[in-house]
Amino acid sequence: MSAEAASALPVDVYIGGKEHATLHLYFARFFARFLHSMGISPVKEPFRCLMTQGMVKGKSYRLKFHRRTSDSCLNWNYLSRLKGSGEYLHESDVDLSDVKHPVAMGSGQPVVTTWEKMSKSKLNGVDPEQLLDKYGCDTLKMMILSGVGPASHRNWSEESYPRIRNLQVGTSSYSCTNMDNLHTIKKWRNTHILAS
Repeated sequence: MSAEAASALPVDVYIGGKEHATLHLYFARFFARFLHSMGISPVKEPFRCLMTQGMVKGKSYRLKFHRRTSDSCLNWNYLSRLKGSGEYLHESDVDLSDVKHPVAMGSGQPVVTTWEKMSKSKLNGVDPEQLLDKYGCDTLKMMILSGVGPASHRNWSEESYPRIRNLQVGTSSYSCTNMDNLHTIKKWRNTHILAS
């Protein structure tokens, strides 16, 4: 191993999702320890710190009761809490006029609304390309990062857009208004901060 590569070890922070990080860490630690035992690597542990990212959750809509089941002896309250007990619906197939009691359009069956890991099978994912076209790259990044820490789970919602937009407009407005003072600020910084 080159001296330059050895000086970069161990890596300061490993950032990864909970599902993928586990296997990556097993392999990385195995190879790091193997290379260390052979005298090739100067470190036993490949990373100083692990930060697992939180999961991005989407709002999912699920029929409260399974359509195929008609047995009146079942405990419906218990059945409605089982994850696989109901059929998932797309948001457009749910009548949300009564937010506390959503129902399926057409059938009028009660719908359970929960925040779950985004998934195609749960019909709660979002298309990143549509969001990029709608909001732009910088705004979308701020929407993703706003509200929670990097290790926390986040419930994806476009409701944060007005706050982010107001922040961007305010920052831009403040910057443009104070551009005239920029020369004065630079001059003060050069004489007071850089001189010391």
